[in-house]
Amino acid sequence: MKKETPGDAPVYLELTVVNAATGDTVIYAGETATLTLTLTNMTGSLIAVIDGSQPSTLEIFLPDFFSLNDLGKMSIKDPNWSCAVNDADQSLMLTCVKSIDWQNGTALTFSITGLQSSATPPQGGITQVNPAGMGGANIPSAVNTTTSLTFQEDTGGQADMTQALMVSLEQNVVYVSENSKALITNSLSLNIKNQLATALYTGKGPWGSAPKVLVYFVYGQTSGALNRIDKSIPKDESGWAITSGSIISQGNDWSISKDSSDGSNQPQWLLEPSDSVLEILGTGDASNITFEFDNIVTLNALGHTQMYALFTGFPGYKNHLFVMDIDKQELPQPSVIQFYATVESQQIQSPDQVLNIPLKWLMTGVYKIELDFKTDNYAYSKPLVYTGIQPIIQHDTYTFQKSINALESETLRITCIAYDGNGNKLNRLEYPVSILFLPVVTAYTGTIQSDGSMVLSWQSEAAENITIPGFDPNLLSTNGSLSIQAAFPLLNNDRYNIQAIQSASLKSQWYAFNQVTQFQVLSPIYIPISGNNLSDISPALGIAVSPDGRYAFVGSWGYGSEIRTIAMDTLTVIQSIKSQYMFMGPKNLVVSSDSKYLYAACSTGDNVVVRFSIADDGSLYESNASEQIGTDLCGIAFNPQRNEVYVTDADSNTLFVLDANSLQVINSANTGKIPIGVGVSSDGKFVYVPNSGDNTVSIFDASEGFAHTYFQVGKTPKYVAVSPDGQHVFVVNTGDNNVSVITNNEPDHIRTIPTGNDPRGIAVSPDGGSVFVSNPGDNSITIISVATMQVIQTIQNIGDRAASVAVSTDGHYIMIVREGVDDTLELNKVYVLAPQTVTI
Repeated sequence: MKKETPGDAPVYLELTVVNAATGDTVIYAGETATLTLTLTNMTGSLIAVIDGSQPSTLEIFLPDFFSLNDLGKMSIKDPNWSCAVNDADQSLMLTCVKSIDWQNGTALTFSITGLQSSATPPQGGITQVNPAGMGGANIPSAVNTTTSLTFQEDTGGQADMTQALMVSLEQNVVYVSENSKALITNSLSLNIKNQLATALYTGKGPWGSAPKVLVYFVYGQTSGALNRIDKSIPKDESGWAITSGSIISQGNDWSISKDSSDGSNQPQWLLEPSDSVLEILGTGDASNITFEFDNIVTLNALGHTQMYALFTGFPGYKNHLFVMDIDKQELPQPSVIQFYATVESQQIQSPDQVLNIPLKWLMTGVYKIELDFKTDNYAYSKPLVYTGIQPIIQHDTYTFQKSINALESETLRITCIAYDGNGNKLNRLEYPVSILFLPVVTAYTGTIQSDGSMVLSWQSEAAENITIPGFDPNLLSTNGSLSIQAAFPLLNNDRYNIQAIQSASLKSQWYAFNQVTQFQVLSPIYIPISGNNLSDISPALGIAVSPDGRYAFVGSWGYGSEIRTIAMDTLTVIQSIKSQYMFMGPKNLVVSSDSKYLYAACSTGDNVVVRFSIADDGSLYESNASEQIGTDLCGIAFNPQRNEVYVTDADSNTLFVLDANSLQVINSANTGKIPIGVGVSSDGKFVYVPNSGDNTVSIFDASEGFAHTYFQVGKTPKYVAVSPDGQHVFVVNTGDNNVSVITNNEPDHIRTIPTGNDPRGIAVSPDGGSVFVSNPGDNSITIISVATMQVIQTIQNIGDRAASVAVSTDGHYIMIVREGVDDTLELNKVYVLAPQTVTI
């Protein structure tokens, strides 16, 4: 019986369906739910429900966001009924196995367990039940719920998994076999990538949960399924033949195994991280893990199907179901079909370092492959000959393990060329791999002389300059030595201390310094000025960089209140728009973690928070704005873990908490006096507010109802930055010309680091290694090493009144805009710093 929609009629059967856990009609993506289905007899008389050769049935049609594959995971256990999936109608069929008398005014109640939708929320739909074969009066052929069952994301306070992980298929094509005599075996590689600047889990103790990933496909006979799993076909043609292949761990310890723990009678796999590696997924070259699935054969029709990856139990994150498209295609003409490296880049620290680049390709009808590896100064070729031309698809691999004698960062272009048996070229595919030459100090020695002096000697690779704090860099070469004279006669105790430093601290400190980068000043970016006279100038002031690294946004102070978009790949202004609101302060811009929205706190004039949508090309469109809040907004921050925006008001000494979508004020808390600036820890738990009027920092625990404590810092604290790992909080003390560093939220672990005059703007590099402080009092930039908590470089003459600071996502560019309003065109420049030299 097909699903139908009855017209208006008296209610003889009443149907309700609710989430058993919550009692409402909402189910959440990525979570397994149980539905309570209740069918009440309101016919006015008894209904006879019978078993036997022609039993009564109840056919249940759930909303369309449950696929046939999803239905196969559900079950209804009731002693009076049996349950099966009706493939033709895409429904659940209940068949009576024990006769019952269904009295008027009573209900039949069923628990439908194992609900999990593979669709993409949000969606909604009506549930319908079609009764048949029952005895009695006024029994309708179909009954619907009056309320839709809705399917949506869970916003229960944990972080969104999609903001942390990118889950994808490296190649999403599967080739369809023509018949059972010429089966084509395919492979798919599932890649899980950590997109964060920190490890996926940064806690010190055990997870407290069981993170795992359940992987499965769509099975069935249609073009929308990968293949069949019924027992009527040979195993090597079905989904049961699929096997788990190799794991490319890149430093992450995971396992993969066949799984049936949920009682599902279908092929599926469980991916689990080892509990010996707390990070779950690391960063940098340890940010990826790839799982292979082999022996995939399909005789289904051409079309698109899906792979599902259900992530559950990841500490701090909501469960999430990732859906990857698979394209079932015909086998192409003889050629190399796919060619790629399983790594995008490799880091080296010496010219003779051997690379390790695994390659994979698919081909059909190929007799010979030639692999070419080329840079501007290197060339190597590797021929691979196959015995005979195979008519169906073949897989092959090769690992490039050679040195390319690189002296700097460059691109290795790898080309795969296919030939037939007559030597004719079929086609060629190319894949680039970035070779990143990291500047590094390779050797260091320090020797105490008899007169108390010390001789330092060092060697380095890929360094343009070597600098040692406190010494003239003009005296130093990339490979050299330096003699340090004793300033006073050495006593025995002094000599002992210096020797101890030589053997331990000094050497380790040297290597701690060698990853810190110095910066050179590039040409400034000129911001277009609207209007024809100086009174129309909208001077650059605040700046924020999108987390995806594509754009920077420059706000303005007064007059036209423009926002300019800078393309980070070209460092050019690509858009300038007017806003209906005015006065965006120096730290009053922030971009959401998904890079889709720019938030601006408009102070002095309108005192509202405005949300701009960011288009793919960087264009801004005003989305919505809050009501007026406060009278002098002096800081804004975004919390992706809670989807909240924080704004400080210097006049009312208040921290406002806004919903990031609606911009409605959902909470507020008292701060210290004259709060200026706000920062958020990477886990979203702590919010930091400097209070310039009483020389304190307010620390709010967002997870505990914004519980509040104060730490004493320097004079006139303004603006704050938090390290990516949440360990350090850096507070700019404008009145003391220094920065306070709060470590692990402990008042006893506060230290100070000197800066230039009148420090204002502050930012931490994405890797957490460096801190950048702008000093408008002397137009300088102070660069601090987090490893040593020392100043490693001061750059002078960075424009007039250099103030706001932002760092590009890759850490390659430091961008500074000025402070104040005057009648010079200097106010419409963005100054840019870029890495140049290694600092020891």
